[in-house]
Amino acid sequence: MTGLRIGFLFVAVVAGAYAALMLIDGQLIDFGVAAAICAGSSVAAGLIAYAAGRRRKAVARGRAAVWEVRDQQAATAADQQCPFCGGTCQTLSDSPRFVDRQGARHARGPSSQSRHDDRARKY
Repeated sequence: MTGLRIGFLFVAVVAGAYAALMLIDGQLIDFGVAAAICAGSSVAAGLIAYAAGRRRKAVARGRAAVWEVRDQQAATAADQQCPFCGGTCQTLSDSPRFVDRQGARHARGPSSQSRHDDRARKY
């Protein structure tokens, strides 16, 4: 809540209480003025709340649009070309994966193990 809206709500409550007391006391002129002030303050507070809600929704739509643009840029980033080499960015490497290299190493058998492995077995 904004300070202005809180101020209008406070005025509406005080004016409403004063209007009720004036109605009980029978002073209709004071009652009418206080009731009009109460109604005006209530309408003003409602308009402030309405405007704040519209602003909040507009900001949320703006943020959503920014994130949508960023998502589209991230999706097309893989298709962009590198400014230095002219190739496409983030392509898969031609070298074999680590797991594939390890599988090939173990498939060759114990004769292809490194000298470090031979020293470990001696001790």
